[in-house]
Amino acid sequence: MVGDRRGVPGLRRPALAGAVSADLQAVAAAALLVSAGAVEGAALGWAQAWVMRRVLVPFTAASVAGNHRARSA
Repeated sequence: MVGDRRGVPGLRRPALAGAVSADLQAVAAAALLVSAGAVEGAALGWAQAWVMRRVLVPFTAASVAGNHRARSA
């Protein structure tokens, strides 16, 4: 993604939310920032899992997340 002018979509949302929320009331700004943070967290988690699947062959997201039933199945 080096040189991609669009940037990483999941990481742009918190910056955009911060800019938009500057003129909002506190509750609305907090809700917007929390939801933007959730999008960012999901994007980062997906990217980490994507890389780890290629590096660690037996890696599954469920095994790292502590889903013991998925591990034994």
